[in-house]
Amino acid sequence: RQNQMPLSLRHDRTGTGEVKLTDFYLESETGEKLESVRNGQTVRFVFHYVTQSNQEAQNVDFQIVVRTELGELLFQFGTRFTGEKFREIPNIGRFVCEIKRFPLVPGRYRLDTFLVADGNPADYVLWLAQISVVDGDYYGSGYRVFENESKVLVDGHVACQAVKEGGGNDGN
Repeated sequence: RQNQMPLSLRHDRTGTGEVKLTDFYLESETGEKLESVRNGQTVRFVFHYVTQSNQEAQNVDFQIVVRTELGELLFQFGTRFTGEKFREIPNIGRFVCEIKRFPLVPGRYRLDTFLVADGNPADYVLWLAQISVVDGDYYGSGYRVFENESKVLVDGHVACQAVKEGGGNDGN
């Protein structure tokens, strides 16, 4: 289902084109390009762009949307959620969405993007890319979590604590 045509040449997109995505790749936190994501690793979603007028664009919001291959929403991430709207962006540049401890179980996922400039949809690309996730031993336990057990991996731990008889928690 993934479109193999270079992003800059794709016409299956909507928006004003005021800002247009031209390239996409994944990279590690050290800048190494990745073919797939290991869950638990820090990954950067890198999107190169150009502005239509060759001038700065104003009030830019950028979101990525990760879905199952069937289109079920798993998560969104971007400036709207983090409050990092860009008041002004240069005419040529890149957006980098860094996600720490990537939280999905092994499988293939669909990536959509939404780019808004000055309140107007600038570039919406559905099925921009397919993301392949491999097991990275997220919990360090050696147990591989499969998609039928969970879709999302949660950063945390489980503890067992003694409780004094006849009472609840002793405050510690």
